[in-house]
Amino acid sequence: MQNIIISIDPGPQSINAIGGEIIIPQGVEVISIASANSVVKFWMEAPSLEAGHLSLAGIIPGGYQGQPIELISLILPESVPVPKFDFSKLKVLANDGQGTMVTAKFYVTVTPIADQIITDRIPPEEFTPLISSDPTLFNGQKFLVFSAQDKQSGISHYEVCEKKAGDSKFASCIWQKNESPYLIINQKLDQRIEVKAVDLVGNERVVRAFSPPLDPLYYLIGAIIVGVFILWGARFIIRKLSRSSRSSSS
Repeated sequence: MQNIIISIDPGPQSINAIGGEIIIPQGVEVISIASANSVVKFWMEAPSLEAGHLSLAGIIPGGYQGQPIELISLILPESVPVPKFDFSKLKVLANDGQGTMVTAKFYVTVTPIADQIITDRIPPEEFTPLISSDPTLFNGQKFLVFSAQDKQSGISHYEVCEKKAGDSKFASCIWQKNESPYLIINQKLDQRIEVKAVDLVGNERVVRAFSPPLDPLYYLIGAIIVGVFILWGARFIIRKLSRSSRSSSS
């Protein structure tokens, strides 16, 4: 397999949004699409492929200005020649508050990943998901933002594990593949939320995104258990001292 990295060069201006389509030549097999290392952190439409059209739409909070930087990466079979992608339907907007269209350049680089698949045994690096809200996103509802790094083979995708309101605190939840930002289903935030980063060879890193405060009942039960152990320990010590005293007197 080979890793195709598509980078964007914004030129001298700062950019904050990109959207549209990348046309992929007919007959080219795309094994997977990864956007975890992308300059775009908020996907309004996560990169998806359909009938040779790779659609995407996202924003870059605060904008980006500088050297060419990764937009997305594709995994293709090893034997496939590097495709000639058509970027003419991608629109890039300036970070000027007016939505001015700018002319950006796109570059394609190829990295063989066969050796990485053999040698990469290291999971993605630790990362910290953040809960936020914005009146311009998801109608002001709470969402989760996350981004991880993997220096060996790169991030493949993310998965989120979120239990529904009313579920038992000890119940398991199902991992679902998702992108950042992730709209939180349980807006009450009374259940645990976890995020998993998976690299291109399957190594995983799971982090806790949110933990609800324990119910006071759990603290009460814990206090009772601790109290019982203290009483048991005190009785054990008293009995041992009593036996020792009787042995000495005799």
